Amino acid sequence: MQHPQIIEFDQQVELLLVAFREQKQTIRQLEQELEIARAEVRRVHAVEEELRKKNRALEIANGISGTEQDKDVAKQRIDYMIKDIDKCLAILEMM
Repeated sequence: MQHPQIIEFDQQVELLLVAFREQKQTIRQLEQELEIARAEVRRVHAVEEELRKKNRALEIANGISGTEQDKDVAKQRIDYMIKDIDKCLAILEMM
């Protein structure tokens, strides 16, 4: 017959092992979520850069032709999209 303290100790060790395994699984899941979020940040950065390039090209094209009002409307739209992307990036980077 085992001593009651040894039995209690064994039970506590078993509980700790179960908690450790659960935490280990949680860490794996969080690491996967983090990698997904990082990939999304990279994707959004690429989209933002592409929009900035298009914005520069549009500014150049509008400098050659088009009315001033058309230029302003197009620039406002692109600026809005860039701000929206920047907000998304800020949110994703907080993850």
